[in-house]
Amino acid sequence: MVTPPARPSVTATEHRWRPHLALALGLLLISGCQSAPQPTPDSTLATSSCLEDLASNQLHSALQRCNGSVEAFRDQPEPWRDRSLVQTLLGQHDQACRDVEQAIALMDDRADPMLRHELTVRQDTCKQRRTINGKD
Repeated sequence: MVTPPARPSVTATEHRWRPHLALALGLLLISGCQSAPQPTPDSTLATSSCLEDLASNQLHSALQRCNGSVEAFRDQPEPWRDRSLVQTLLGQHDQACRDVEQAIALMDDRADPMLRHELTVRQDTCKQRRTINGKD
């Protein structure tokens, strides 16, 4: 007596497809996570574009760009904040602190809370530096 071959069970069929389904799902997820190309910002419209492409070996040229931003947007706190960062990186702490004070003076009630917080932290750092140096 010859017995017919056993039909694969549903469970066996599922096991055959699982690796393929997992691979397909993984590829679908990866392809959906690709980032879209970032738009190129128009630096002529920004109040603070002097920090673009900032590199430690180009701090002096960044400072010149920041000087231009401060001149172009004297009534905005952001260029003053950006220039203070570059000055700090160059070791020009007194000038950086003056720019922080100017940026704070230019803020109004509508100022971005993160900008306000950042400038407050920098102001505190300036006060601490003056205290350490015996100037306060």
